[in-house]
Amino acid sequence: MNRPKTKKGYQELIEQAIFEAQDLRTTDEWELEEGNIDFHFVDPLISQLKQLLEKVSNDRQAFGEEDLPWLLIVRRHATKIPFKDLLHTIHQTYRLGLDS
Repeated sequence: MNRPKTKKGYQELIEQAIFEAQDLRTTDEWELEEGNIDFHFVDPLISQLKQLLEKVSNDRQAFGEEDLPWLLIVRRHATKIPFKDLLHTIHQTYRLGLDS
């Protein structure tokens, strides 16, 4: 997946990741009832994605040199996150800026 070329494209990627994470949480709630899976990391991931979206939307620190805080979550739980490639694209955009 390529980095977006516009701020709007960047925002849309983050919004898509939030949607995917919320969908994963819904799956988690169903799985928890069955006693199968624990996705305790999803709520912190959603919260951190929303914080990033707010920063990008308000032109506050949309890019940076350090890793985003939720990257550690992705690394630890990669096998449970079907949209990890989307998260990596968002992280690369944060680190490298918009694609030219």
